[in-house]
Amino acid sequence: MSDVVAPLDASAGYDDVRDLARCIADQAAADDPDRLTTAIRKASRVDRIFLDVNRNGYAQTFIAPYSLRSRPGAPVATPLGWSELGKAKPGGFDPSRLRRRLAQRADPWRGIEEHAGASTTAIEELEKLRRGGSD
Repeated sequence: MSDVVAPLDASAGYDDVRDLARCIADQAAADDPDRLTTAIRKASRVDRIFLDVNRNGYAQTFIAPYSLRSRPGAPVATPLGWSELGKAKPGGFDPSRLRRRLAQRADPWRGIEEHAGASTTAIEELEKLRRGGSD
């Protein structure tokens, strides 16, 4: 299981942020319907990856970055850079491998707050994409 993180400023409320998550998931599923889905029922998903926007809700949880997972080998939830996405494997970073990784490269989330934007702006941009890039 993976999470996609988008740094947001504090200008939006809960409903706006959830709408943004839903818009992103719907667009991704529309762009790659053979691999991605937002269908909640397992029977409707077939062999597609479920994009779960429900984690963006009250009292919902997600795995914090750099936390140990409760799995054999204690894999670490590790933020990745864009160039690493296709190469990553579930459970790919145990504590000693992560320590070596961080000694060799900067934290991909370093300075993430500098890229924070408004969710309403992101939704507007997604709507432009849906309309074919026209204003």
